[in-house]
Amino acid sequence: MKPECYEQVRTMKDRDCASTYVDLALGMIEDRLCFYNGSHIKLSAEDVLDCDHGSQGCKGGSVNRVFNWGKRKGFITEECYQPAEKGVCPANHLLENECRKDSEIFKVAEYCLAKGIPGIKHEIMRSGPVLGQLTPFTDFLTYSEGTYRRTADAFKYNGNHLVKIIGWETNIDGSSAWIIENNWGPTWGEDGFAKVLSNGETPLDFFGLSVKTFPQSIKKHQAELERRRDMEAAGETISSQQTYTMNDDEEIVDIDYEYDSTRGIDEPVDDEL
Repeated sequence: MKPECYEQVRTMKDRDCASTYVDLALGMIEDRLCFYNGSHIKLSAEDVLDCDHGSQGCKGGSVNRVFNWGKRKGFITEECYQPAEKGVCPANHLLENECRKDSEIFKVAEYCLAKGIPGIKHEIMRSGPVLGQLTPFTDFLTYSEGTYRRTADAFKYNGNHLVKIIGWETNIDGSSAWIIENNWGPTWGEDGFAKVLSNGETPLDFFGLSVKTFPQSIKKHQAELERRRDMEAAGETISSQQTYTMNDDEEIVDIDYEYDSTRGIDEPVDDEL
């Protein structure tokens, strides 16, 4: 992650809501947008929780459903979503919201699974943080520093827990640990972060969920298309790290910022994520 994109860990907002799956998904997309643009864009979790009726909202849900919403409808910023009644999606929101009408939305292009330790590390290096899933034990809740490894007398909670994997470290003795960002606030762990032992046996070692996003709003993409067409018509050289794929109607169907993954983007994604 670029140094200018680092900020205090994204914590859950004060809402009576099981929204970790939305908060972490949007946090990773914000990382991608900052990586491309060098600036922070805060996306609205409430927009997804209130208006995506195909998901379970505050009753919990899956990250891939959030990404599907991003592919179909796109995300808007926190400033763009100001409902009159908290927790209730405004009537005709998708058609009448000013940001949506103006194409000031941020869309997901695709998402994929990075498999195994080498694949996860490769994806972090190429694209940025990924989401991982671990089994929460009682001693994870009380973790404060150092490298976390489950103790023998700790017992398991039901379900799984999502975290963001932002990197890893290798120690002198050859052992390795994932560096993760949790969303329990800066009072947990090391200012909201932790190191989790990577020994090929923890769920974090098995796979990570990555996402490819359009790096700007759709409105800015259309402006970029016009600029490129004008430059091509004038015979000018286009210098950009952006690679566009367009259909016969000259609409963007894909955009690649040096994105490269050895995992197929059409691989099935675990609904539990």
